[in-house]
Amino acid sequence: MNKIEQAESYLYEFFKQAWHILEGGTEFVDEWYLEEISKSLQDCLEGKIRNLLINLPPRKGKTNLISIAFPAWVWINYPEKKFICASYSNSLALKIADKSRLLIESKWYQERWGDRFRLRKDQNSKSYFANDRTGCRISTSAGSFITGSGGDIQITDDPNDPSGESEAKLEAVNVWWSQKWFNRVNDARTAIRIVVQQRSQSENDVSGNIIRNDIDNEWVKYILPMEYESVIKSNFKDIRTEEGQLLSARDTPEVIKQIKREMGSYGYAAQYQQRPAPIEG
Repeated sequence: MNKIEQAESYLYEFFKQAWHILEGGTEFVDEWYLEEISKSLQDCLEGKIRNLLINLPPRKGKTNLISIAFPAWVWINYPEKKFICASYSNSLALKIADKSRLLIESKWYQERWGDRFRLRKDQNSKSYFANDRTGCRISTSAGSFITGSGGDIQITDDPNDPSGESEAKLEAVNVWWSQKWFNRVNDARTAIRIVVQQRSQSENDVSGNIIRNDIDNEWVKYILPMEYESVIKSNFKDIRTEEGQLLSARDTPEVIKQIKREMGSYGYAAQYQQRPAPIEG
């Protein structure tokens, strides 16, 4: 199997090969957890997982992999798939969509898979772009309502502002998620829902809402703290075994100590440890 065939067949291989388009001269670091998440995204596409929740610290490649590379990779073999995507702000949602579109339009992608589909010139904006095989990507912000639109694959990337939201805002986002966004899918029997988020400083964020209401275990939950804690329950098989072991090869104890000092215990516990309160609290 040559490199092009490997990229077509395996999302993580596609992600590695596309890295120079996504991040220019930034060195790619081969992270075990990104490979495992890639396998789970493929399981979603193959119908093995229907609802996937991923909680991951900031700056760990989640958006590049899940919201940018994954849709571009899906269209290689399934250009008819329709994506509907949301983030906490419209500007962020459009920035993410634009980066995915630029990857598809890149010379690297077009030389390999440009014969699979064409982006339609009459439907080629940041908030909505489509291809000539009926596939499309709709992008919006949490709280917005899209009348008459749905998707086969729903990606919700940081629906809550990680810098903090009032309880009223948190509740408004939860109402949006439950009553306006959750069912924005074309076929509830086969739809794929992916939520990826660094936790906010409240247990009432969208991830907390999903975990609290998932009484039938319909969601596969991958909860990955920066520092390993055996008490954190997750469907993800963490390869770490020692308490406090760091998630990424790019992080050091000195860097973590500085982050803790700047963010404080509550901010660090939420965004980095994926629990909205310190253990001692």
